[in-house]
Amino acid sequence: MDRAPSYLSQSKAEAILSEVRPTKVKTDTLICVNVFLDELLWLVLSTARSFSTDRLKIGLLKTLPTTLGKEALLEAEVELRAYWEKTGPNALRALENSPSSSPTEFPLQAAFELLRHKCEAYSTLGEMDEDADVEARMQARMLQATTNPPNTNAVAPAALYLTAVLEHICEHILANVARVVGRDASRSSAHVSDLNLALCEDEAIYQLFRTMKVQEQIDRQSKSSRPRRSKSVSRGDSGPPSRTGSPNPPHNSDKMRASADASGPTFLTSGHPPSSADKARAIKMFKNSSESQSGKDHQRTTSAMSESTKRTMLAFQNQEAEVSRQLGSFHSRRPP
Repeated sequence: MDRAPSYLSQSKAEAILSEVRPTKVKTDTLICVNVFLDELLWLVLSTARSFSTDRLKIGLLKTLPTTLGKEALLEAEVELRAYWEKTGPNALRALENSPSSSPTEFPLQAAFELLRHKCEAYSTLGEMDEDADVEARMQARMLQATTNPPNTNAVAPAALYLTAVLEHICEHILANVARVVGRDASRSSAHVSDLNLALCEDEAIYQLFRTMKVQEQIDRQSKSSRPRRSKSVSRGDSGPPSRTGSPNPPHNSDKMRASADASGPTFLTSGHPPSSADKARAIKMFKNSSESQSGKDHQRTTSAMSESTKRTMLAFQNQEAEVSRQLGSFHSRRPP
């Protein structure tokens, strides 16, 4: 890939960060968030080795087995239900009845590149649009990569499903970054060190973060991006309390990282992502030429607790026991 991944744009990142107070995001911080989301997408797909949303669900729960992962799945289930309601039952039945490729034959790299492209275009937090020519080339590469390729009709619902997951987790991370920046009243920009601290303090994501390749990049860059603290803010200040009532963490992110594995970080509680009204301001319509085009005519739903969401939540809770059973027997392999 010749460019950095782009699921999140600067303007959308700053809109979310500014829910606490007006905050800009440094370019390297934005890049690190996008790389984090990109690696998360890879981890989920490499575990699932399929475009099946059932397998992707298992992949996410194995990758992020926390409340945050389950909340992200709930968002994804809502989006998927709305998608199938719009495309009709025949499309769903056709996909369910189509043969699926074996996980051992799944063209992981080519499939990931195609899925990344679709998720970037579908993301309401980004500013990228679908490129039919690029997508056609990626799809052809995927089909040629194996003798038993996956069903291309499964790409759009899989991308929509995972885009909802990435957006939910991205908003969660940015909300915590905003709280870290908000501890110093003189601060108006989010640095990589703030991102590092937010990820390390978050019990919902830290265990995953510490195993990721991007952790090394973020840790390294945070050491050179630490902002100077205002002279009016002493080290003894407890700082403003967070909205979740979490304790104030250490100010020195380097010391915190050095001792994180030995004593564990000071955790932030999960908190809440921006409201549906806030999220609605970021939503863009998928660009398409026909209402019948799969995946291109679906607008992200914005009501986080609509009646559809409540029904999906009940169904999701009923599925947890089955997912847990499948997790026990599902074998994942993670390419180097």
